[in-house]
This record gives sequence, structure tokens and C-alpha cells, in this order.
Amino acid sequence: MIEDSADDAELLAIELRQGGFEPQIRRVETAEQLTEALAGTPPEVVIADYNLPGLGAAQALEAVRRSNPDLPYLVVSGVVNAEQAVELMRAGAQDFLDKNDLARLVPAVERELDEAERKRQLRKAERDLRESERRNRAVLENIVDGVITMDADGIIRAFSQGAVAIFGHQAEDVIGQPIELLMPEPFDRRHGDFLKEHMGKSGASVANFGREVVGRRKDGSTFPMHLGVGETETAEGRMFIGTARDISDLKRMSEELAQAQKMEAVGRLTGGVAHDFNNLLMIIISNLELLGDEINGNDDLESLIEAATSAAERGADVTQRLLTFSRRQSLMPEAIAIRELVEDTVKLLRPAIEETVEIRSIVGDIVSAPLADRGHLQNALVNLAMNACDAMPDGGTLTIEIGDTRLTQVDLGDDSEAKPGEFVMVDVSDTGKGIANDVIDRVFEPFFTTKGMATHSGLGLSMVYGFVRQTGGHLEISSTPSRGTSVQLYLPVAENMEKQTAKRRRPALPGGEETLMLVEDDHAVRGALGRLLTKLGYAVIEAASGPAAIEACKDGAIDLLITDVVMPGGMSGPDLAREFADRQPGIKILYISGYAERLVADKSAADLGARFLGKPFRKELFAKTIREILDD
Repeated sequence: MIEDSADDAELLAIELRQGGFEPQIRRVETAEQLTEALAGTPPEVVIADYNLPGLGAAQALEAVRRSNPDLPYLVVSGVVNAEQAVELMRAGAQDFLDKNDLARLVPAVERELDEAERKRQLRKAERDLRESERRNRAVLENIVDGVITMDADGIIRAFSQGAVAIFGHQAEDVIGQPIELLMPEPFDRRHGDFLKEHMGKSGASVANFGREVVGRRKDGSTFPMHLGVGETETAEGRMFIGTARDISDLKRMSEELAQAQKMEAVGRLTGGVAHDFNNLLMIIISNLELLGDEINGNDDLESLIEAATSAAERGADVTQRLLTFSRRQSLMPEAIAIRELVEDTVKLLRPAIEETVEIRSIVGDIVSAPLADRGHLQNALVNLAMNACDAMPDGGTLTIEIGDTRLTQVDLGDDSEAKPGEFVMVDVSDTGKGIANDVIDRVFEPFFTTKGMATHSGLGLSMVYGFVRQTGGHLEISSTPSRGTSVQLYLPVAENMEKQTAKRRRPALPGGEETLMLVEDDHAVRGALGRLLTKLGYAVIEAASGPAAIEACKDGAIDLLITDVVMPGGMSGPDLAREFADRQPGIKILYISGYAERLVADKSAADLGARFLGKPFRKELFAKTIREILDD
């Protein structure tokens, strides 16, 4: 109460108590007291006399309004005329009461308390609404997905920052435009028909509608996106809220995963076929060679045998390419002088290609030594070069470029097999016909070729793919129709490795008198190799499995263990080799296999210093390898 009379203040308090209130009253008489009271616990109602010495009603009203614009302010006085009362009401007082008639005091206080509470609730609701709008706006502006609102006529009414990033349009450019702006043909036409049909259905709803569609960016390019659509009723009518997500990367990763899984499945299939086929070829070649030894002097029969042997060896070359693709061949990695290898490859290629093809080699300032199998790497370069020449029947330029590079995980993308780090890049490019976009993803598949199966096996690029993958490298291909193709091989750099050379103390000998253990589960292969070794003068002990070999040699020592890698009976070739090495330390070991996946995976097998021969092989190589091992 702003009141200088304690008696008048008490009369007002009595009136309020009689009206059902239990007021807590603080009475002030001066401006200083009013300021102090407003700074403390906020009052719910101010009841003010009109004229106090040094503090008029207008002055007090101004101070109250600065403190709280909504605080009820009632003037109770017995000396105010109508004009003064109106002026106070205009200044912000809620009511004017006569001190001589307080019947309206309690109703006025009740009314103003209710009104003040209503205003507080309204202001709170407004604050909550503004906060909610702020939060929603922050979500819409920061969400990665694009959020688009359109009305029943298909006109865009809202366009989030995420939609700006996805479609490339600024919000002010698309708001008020038809939604078809964001759709390529024929989806734009279909959408208008769909919307008309939907709006014609009473009570129809597209809530929770979601599917994969095609979007159109500002530059006209299209992209796959997932679109979710909801519908709501507003004061402005039916509204549709669309949530768009660019799934280009997701689609690409899905396709790459499917491609990788397909290549892995094909690799396993081809590896298994190559294993069985190599065993058959081993039997054919071994028996043909033994037969050739028996018919010395018959030129016609020798010619037939040589033709059959050559055909079998061509079959062996096909299986070797299959094994290379499936990454199941045995590699001998070494630190390679890549400059010299490229120079040797260019010299090898020059006589084999048309003079209309120019060969260029580009070498960077610093080229590290890649860690790879030299023979397989040169074979890969020759395959790539010959493919490039086939793409330039009218001539062009074949370029082989080498250099050092570093690949990060970003560079490798979804390639989980290669690890980030230092690589030697070998780029083989041409200026030929190029590869069509619809088949470039298939060029590394075995037996796929764009040149015709009558003249090409379709195994060249698949062999390159498998070799690079097994080496721990990375491979990329890019092509532009009518402009050329570029294939980049990224090979891991050799660290602290010196160039390796095989030890050879003496030339190969035709045979010897040592005792050899031959372990081979295929009866025909074992028989053919056993006869060959016997003819070379060796004492041969044969076994069809690991346990049988251990039983056969339990009482004596042998000079060389020759064993297949994959065998039945629960004991592989490396398992058997370790068993023999425990029984006879220092024993010499030769693995033979047409499918060396187990040997490649078994890192401990290399610790025994064993050699490896891939089936099928000629008797000269077999005899030479055995003699080298025994004499080393």
C-alpha cells in the first residue's frame, strides 16, 4: 500500500479480510521506500492513495510500471475528480476506487489478480512458443536431411538448410515454387497427377510414406534419395512435410560391397576348379613325358606328344591365371628395382607391338622399391600393356608412369584390404577406345572381355587384380570412351629389405641316389611322380596322407620330403613338414600343389626354409628343383 495514513491502510486491510483475503501488507510513504519494496519480494497488487507528500500517484505508477508492467495498480482516494481518474487509467492504472465507498475493493482485487495470472500464463505460453520455435528452427537448420514443407497445391512453403545442401537451391529461390522443381522427368509429371488424385480422396493420408526416389539438383544433375512424407492439418489447410536424404554414398558402398562379395565368391570357385584341374594336368604332363622317353627316335609320335604337352601347359597357364585372380598362388615377394623392371618390360614389349604405338615411360624423381613378386609384376605390366595396345588398333600412345605416393584412408575409400601408407604407383595408360561406363565395373571379373572370347580368355585383368590384392596393394581404373584408359597399381613399399636372389651352388643334375619321401593323396599324380623320381635314380617312399608318411618313415631318415599342401586325414602338408622337422631337424622340404591357399595362409611354413612348386610342372624343372634343394 502506498498510503501515508495508517488508519486508512487498516480500513483497507479490514475490507480485504472481510472479503476472504489474508493479505500480507507492506505500507510505504516515500519514493525511497517504494523503490526498496519493489526490489524485494514482488507484490501481487499495489493499492495507492492519489496524493502523498513527496510521492504522487502518477510518480508511483511510473515506478511500479518500470518494475513490472503487469502488476495490478489500484488507486483508492477520496479527493480525486473524474478527470484525474481518467488520466491515471490512461497512464496504466487498472481501476479507481473512492475511499468513502469500498464495496468494489474486493471484486476489483479479485478481478485484477485473475487478470494478472492470465497475463502471466499468456506470457509464459508465448515464451515457450518462442523457445519451441527456436529449437525447431535450430533442428531444421542443422539436421543433415532436407526438410521441405508444401501445401495442398504442391507449392513449397519451407525449405531447410539441409535441403539447401542437398538440392543446391537457396530457400528464398524455391519457397513459393512448385515441388516439381526438385524432380526430374518423368517424376515431376507423375507427382502432379498423384497429388490431384490424393487430394480428391476424402480422409486420405500419406503419413509415414517413404521410399527411394530420384531427386534433381539446381545444376540439373540427378541423385538417388530416400523420401519420407507426412501429412498434417493446419490453419492454412493440409500440409505435407517431406524428409529427403541423399543416399548416393550409401548406394555406392552397397554396390561396392556386392561387387567385392561377388569377386570373392568367384575367386573361391575358380581357386577350387584350378586345384582339381592342375592335378589332372599334372597327371597328363607327367605321363606324356614318361611316354616320350620310351619312344625315342619316332619323330611322328614325339611330335604328337609335344603337341599334347604344349596344350596341357596352355591349360596350366589358364589355371595359373585363375589362381592369381583368386589370390591363392604362391608369391615370392622381394624389393624390386622398379625402374629397371619397367625398362626391361618396355624392351620386351617393343618387338611385340605395332610400330604405330608409341611407348613412353615416365619416372618420378624418387621411386622406392615395391615389395612384390618380380615375375608376377612384370606379367601384370605386360598384360596391361597388351590390353592397351589392343585398344589402339590405329595407333596411339602407351604410357607407363611410376612414382612414389602416399595413400590415406580417404584415398583408399572402402578398400579394407589395403592399409594407408607409402606406395609405389605404376600407371599404365593409353589413348585408345576406352571402356564403356556400363561395363567398367566388370573388367576385373574372370572370363569377362569386350574383345570376343574367340580370341581372348578374359583372364588378363583378373590376373592383375588378384596379384595386386594378394600383394597388399590397391588398384584403380578410369576410362573415357574414345579418349583412353588408365590403370593404376599401388604396390606397398619394401621396408629394410634387400633384393633377394636364390642360392644356387651348382647346376641342375638329372638325378641322384638320395632317399625321398613323396606324399600325395591323388593316386594318379603320386604314381606319375614316383615313376619319374625312380627313373632319376632316387629311392622313393610313397604315402597317400600325412599319418601314412609318418608310419612309413618311423624307423629311418630321409633326405627330402616332397609333399602336397592340401590333403585328407586331418594333416596338411605344412603340418606334416613340422612333424618331420621335429623328428629330423634340418630336413629339406619341397611343397607341390596346384592350390596353395593353405600354404599362403600358413606363415609358419616359411620358417622351415621349404621350397614350392606349383602344379603342373615339367620334369626338367622338377628334377632341377630337387637337385638344387639337395645340394644347397
